[in-house]
Amino acid sequence: MNLRMPNFLAKYIIKVMRLNESKSVLKRPNLVLGFVFCLFFTSCLSHKELINFRTGEEKSPTLVALSKQEILNQTDIKLQANDVLAVLITSPDGGVLATPYNIVPTQQGTQISSSVSPATFLINSEGLIDLPTIGTLKAGGLTIKEVREEIIKRVSKDIVNPSVNVRLINFKISVLGEVAQPGTIQVTSERITILEALAQAGDFTPYSNRRHVMVIRERNGVREIGELDLKDTKFFVSPYYFLQQNDVIYIEPIKGKIAQIQQPINTYLQPVSVGLTIIGLLIALFK
Repeated sequence: MNLRMPNFLAKYIIKVMRLNESKSVLKRPNLVLGFVFCLFFTSCLSHKELINFRTGEEKSPTLVALSKQEILNQTDIKLQANDVLAVLITSPDGGVLATPYNIVPTQQGTQISSSVSPATFLINSEGLIDLPTIGTLKAGGLTIKEVREEIIKRVSKDIVNPSVNVRLINFKISVLGEVAQPGTIQVTSERITILEALAQAGDFTPYSNRRHVMVIRERNGVREIGELDLKDTKFFVSPYYFLQQNDVIYIEPIKGKIAQIQQPINTYLQPVSVGLTIIGLLIALFK
């Protein structure tokens, strides 16, 4: 393994050694302090690299503009095959008229859907669900609101002012790569942003590449891949800022993490080499 000392640090040590020969190094404390300062920063990430939403300025003009910008890139979730919906229909009479719409078959016979245990329905490969009494209903490609409105339309012939509750219960997002807690996130609401997903995954690590955040999305049988730069505030208006069900987020590691994995002994050799350098310097100063 070939360990290299930064050029500026090597030059600094040579300068200190030459001064030692002339017995003047102790009269130059600023030189010693400068050496310690260099050591401190040789293995640290810069502060700028750990900051998001900045394009270089202390306060990005783009960020200021976005702080008052209307949100136009939020879209309602479009349902697709393999989504699972929980559906509950109630009526003003206490639920008597709605009962036929909530009876679902089970292995033990039948069950009446309730707020405690609503019936669930899988959207098949053709985008259809089969509801009690209502029959087949197209859900794929529609929003949750549109499915709810269609169910209300179907049951209104029997129930006046029906109440229909429709929820997507298998809404999930996967976060992989350089985050503190990679894994799958179960989303209980109808909206999640990439920032919320990263927060639930424990946020970035110091080795996360904030300029290359990948979002993998599949819909209508087509896979698309988007890339976000979280150091550029333009990502707020990206179509990938608001996530869709089954999106996969991948965070690349920076090159420093890759080098650490390829040569893990560097983790131990780096502090040892710094310590030996300091010892050598002290010996040179006071011998």
